Amino acid sequence: MRTCFISGKFNVVHPGHLRLFRYAKEIADKLVLGVFVDAYAYEGDILVPEDERLEGVRSNIWVDEAFLVTDLEASIRQARPSIVLKGKEHEGKFNPEQQVVDEIGSVLKFGGGDTRLSSSALIRAENDFENSILSRSARFLTRHKCNQETLSQAVGSWLD
Repeated sequence: MRTCFISGKFNVVHPGHLRLFRYAKEIADKLVLGVFVDAYAYEGDILVPEDERLEGVRSNIWVDEAFLVTDLEASIRQARPSIVLKGKEHEGKFNPEQQVVDEIGSVLKFGGGDTRLSSSALIRAENDFENSILSRSARFLTRHKCNQETLSQAVGSWLD
């Protein structure tokens, strides 16, 4: 049985993750996911607590097993996957998994994901107030000549 291992933060499971998961199941019989614990976070890049991120990936139909990762290399040694899969955006960069992959006779592959979208990019976009959902909502209200009073009246009329 060929096992594929993918690790990540998985703040928000987005279409790039789903493509990566689906690709993993095309090249292996079993998909095992390692979800980084909150301590792996850089300042502000994890907004969803580790137990909720773990629950999110466990609910995916392509994921056979998922667990929290406190030490990536130790987790790979324990899982002993045939393949360690990462998104294409990691290809050609330093990959700390390579040494342990070589030690256990596995292979490091890249593919299946989407390099245009990442959870971290979504978080950075929301931290940019000018382009955040709050700012866009405020501009929507201004464009449509709405304010708190007109919204309260509209909602009140629905409740009558």
